Amino acid sequence: MHTYLRKIDKFVTQLAPDTLIALENCAAVQQYKKGEYLLRQDQVCRSSFYITDGIARKFDA
Repeated sequence: MHTYLRKIDKFVTQLAPDTLIALENCAAVQQYKKGEYLLRQDQVCRSSFYITDGIARKFDA
């Protein structure tokens, strides 16, 4: 696991149970098919993504 992911895991596991419940209540699970975009060029990102399965690629213009 990458250092960044370890830091996230450590942070999340230290949260109070009420805080974890609040995070779960405001999160939504979404599934994307192969070839779908999470965000298009020039689109403003207004969400955070946490990928639990599969991979994502970054494309530069």
